[in-house]
Amino acid sequence: MVRMPFIIACISVLFGCGDKDVKSNLPEEMLVVTGLQPGAGLLHLANDTSEFESHSLKVSIESKPSGKLAIKSVINNQVDADVILAADIAYLAHQHLLPNYRVVATVFDSDNANGIASLEPFLDISNIENKVLCTQYLSACIFLVRPLSSEVALKTLVSNLSMLLS
Repeated sequence: MVRMPFIIACISVLFGCGDKDVKSNLPEEMLVVTGLQPGAGLLHLANDTSEFESHSLKVSIESKPSGKLAIKSVINNQVDADVILAADIAYLAHQHLLPNYRVVATVFDSDNANGIASLEPFLDISNIENKVLCTQYLSACIFLVRPLSSEVALKTLVSNLSMLLS
């Protein structure tokens, strides 16, 4: 009979000594590398006014002279960034060189520059034959690519006609 109260006492002591779920109050650290473009000002402003801390984030910002250099610093393993902010053209030109990355945000406009993102090498106009090109409605790409696509279509038509006539 004495054993039962002793066992119950031991069990209650063991329950009291159990680990409790402890939530860390330490903020998650994040490194952002960015070019010194006007849009990066909002990032610096949010960091300076402790906006990130209110969401348990400790953001460190490393600024480079341009978005292209920000991306290259990650490619060359000079910076181990969680987020890269760069212009769309800098991203399109270097996306295949980036190591495994989490986020690349294209938040800056590139005036008078157009690019086509391709998963395979784009060496020649024939590379767009039988491909679907996606772009924004009425973007400059539409007006620049239309003559190219017509040229490919014309070459394909001539090639098919010559095969039929042979």
